[in-house]
Amino acid sequence: MPSNICTIRQPLIQAIISLPLLSAIGCSLPSVGPSYETPTTQAPQSWSITANDLNTKASYDALKEWWMTLGDDKLNALITVGLANNYDLEIARSRVREARAQLGITTASLLPSLEATGEFSRSGRSANGVLPTGASGATFAGVSNLYSAGLDASWEIDIFGGLRNARAGAAAELEAADALLSDTHITLTAEIARGYIAVRAIEKRLAVNRKNQVAQEDSLSLVQSRFAAGLVSELDVAQSQTLVEQTRAQIPALEQLRREQVNALGVLLGKMPVEMEQLLGSNGTHSTEALAQLPPEVPVGLPSEVLRQRPDIRRAERLLAAQNARVGVAIADYFPKFSLTGNFGYLSRSSGSLFERVNQGWGFAPGVSLPLFEGGRISENVAVQRERFSQASSEYQKAVLAAIEESENALSGYVKQRERQKALLRAFEASQKSVTLSKDLYQQGIADFQRVLDAERVSFLAEDELVQSEKATFDALIRSYKSLGGGWQYYLAQAQGSKG
Repeated sequence: MPSNICTIRQPLIQAIISLPLLSAIGCSLPSVGPSYETPTTQAPQSWSITANDLNTKASYDALKEWWMTLGDDKLNALITVGLANNYDLEIARSRVREARAQLGITTASLLPSLEATGEFSRSGRSANGVLPTGASGATFAGVSNLYSAGLDASWEIDIFGGLRNARAGAAAELEAADALLSDTHITLTAEIARGYIAVRAIEKRLAVNRKNQVAQEDSLSLVQSRFAAGLVSELDVAQSQTLVEQTRAQIPALEQLRREQVNALGVLLGKMPVEMEQLLGSNGTHSTEALAQLPPEVPVGLPSEVLRQRPDIRRAERLLAAQNARVGVAIADYFPKFSLTGNFGYLSRSSGSLFERVNQGWGFAPGVSLPLFEGGRISENVAVQRERFSQASSEYQKAVLAAIEESENALSGYVKQRERQKALLRAFEASQKSVTLSKDLYQQGIADFQRVLDAERVSFLAEDELVQSEKATFDALIRSYKSLGGGWQYYLAQAQGSKG
C-alpha cells in the first residue's frame, strides 16, 4: 500500500464516524483519485499546403452537408438512404444506448436499495421428536403455518468516491460512444460518396471504351475499303482489327468491376444488389459527362479547428477521462466502506393477524469493512489502472497526430490531383489532334497506318487516364472533407431533432 495512503487512513478512520450522517443528508464529499484535466495539444499554426482553391476560413455551413457542394441529386438521395439503413450506424446507435443504460446502472449504485419480501411456510411436528425427512410411521402432534412480510433496505455510503468515480467513468464512456456514432456517421457519408463516384467513374470509362470502339470500327471499315481497292496491304486490316478487339476486351472487365462496386455500395446503403440498380437509375446507360462538380473552394479552416471538430479525437479524450475515473475507483479500495442496512416487517402464525402491531419487527445495522490484507491485490490493481491511463493518454496523442497527418495528406492530394488532372486534360486534347492529323496524312498516302494506330491507342489511354484522374481528384476531395470532420454538425442537428 502506498505510504501516503497509510499516513492518512488512521485519522480518517477516527473522524469517519460522523461522515455517514453527513452523506445521508446530502453533503458533498471529496473523492480520492487523481483529478482530471483535458489534455492540451499544440496544433500547427497552418497547413503545409496552400493553394488558391483552398479556403483557410472554415465555413461550417459548407462542412455540415459537404456532399451537397458536389451538385448531384442522386448522390444526395443515396446518402439519405444510407443514413437510414446502414448497419454500422445502427450498431453505433445501439452502443450509445448500451452506454446510457450502463450509466443508469452505475448511477443506481449511489442510491439506497429497497426490496419487499413475503413468505409462507407450513410445517408439521412429530410427536416422537425431530425425525429424519421421509421417516415412515411417524405421527404428528400438530401442523403450524408461518406468515411473514416486510421491507429490506441497504445503502453503501460513498464516502471516498469509489461509486462516484465509477459513475463519472460511465458518463465519459457514454460521451465516447456518442463520439463514435458521430465518427461512424462521417465515415459513412464519405464512403457512400466515394463508392458512388467510383461507380460513375467506371460507367464513364465504359462510355469512353464504347465510344472509342465505334471510332476504331469506323477506322477498320475505312481500311477494309482501301484494302478492297488495293490501296493498302492486309497488314493494315489486321492491325486495325487487333485494336478494335483489344478495346472490346476491356468492356467485360469494367462491367464486372462496376458490379462489384455497386454491390459494395449496397452494403453501405443496407440494400440488396437488385435494389441498387433502381437506386442508381442508370439502366445500363453510361455517360462521358463529368462525374460531379468540384466546389470552387474547400473550407479547410485551421489545424486547431480540425482537432475540435473531429469526433475520433473527442472519443479518444473521453476514453482518457473514463480511464482516469477508473484509477479513482481502484484507489478507493484502500479505504473503508460504510453501509447501512435495515429491515421492517411482520411475522405471524395467522394470515388474519399478520399486520397487527404485536407482530411487528425491525432491525438497523450500520456496517464498515476495511481491507487489512489483500495480498497486494489493491496496489496491483491501482498500478494496472494507472498504466491503462498512460496507454489511453498515448492513444489520444496518437489520434491527434494521425488526424493532422490525414488532413495534410488529403488536402495535398486534392491540390496535386487537380494539377495532374489539368495536365492530363491537355494531353488528351493533344492526342485527339494527333489522331485527326494522322488520319488525314494516311488518307493522303503520306503516312502509314501504324501512325494512325499509335495515335488512336495513345488517345484512348489518355482519355481513360483522364477519367481515372477525375475520380482520384474527387477521392482526395472527399477524404479532405472527412479529415476536416465534415458532417459532424449535420449529425448533431439530426440527433438534437430526434431528441426533440
